Amino acid sequence: TAPTMETLMKHTKGTWIAVGGMVEHENDKMPDICSCYPDNFGQGHLSRNDAEVAANARLISMAPVMLSVLQDILQEASLAFEKTTLNEIDTHLQSIFDSARFITKCFE
Repeated sequence: TAPTMETLMKHTKGTWIAVGGMVEHENDKMPDICSCYPDNFGQGHLSRNDAEVAANARLISMAPVMLSVLQDILQEASLAFEKTTLNEIDTHLQSIFDSARFITKCFE
């Protein structure tokens, strides 16, 4: 049986938030997602400053949102290919560009 998106996506569902260098689930009853602190992996000698550690955590915390936006982009692209008029195609392409802009603004 070919894998599906449902069988491939085994990550922790829900909203992830960055708290310092940690990535946590929004629900405090769920375990933390991960740590970006090198010390937690026996790599304290590979120092990173706090700003870089926090930026890494913010990037990782956006993974579920970025996955959702990418899925929307794929859906819009497939819809655009089904359309016949330039106006219909343009509407879907605009949605794709808006989604891509959203992802990039998350990291400005």
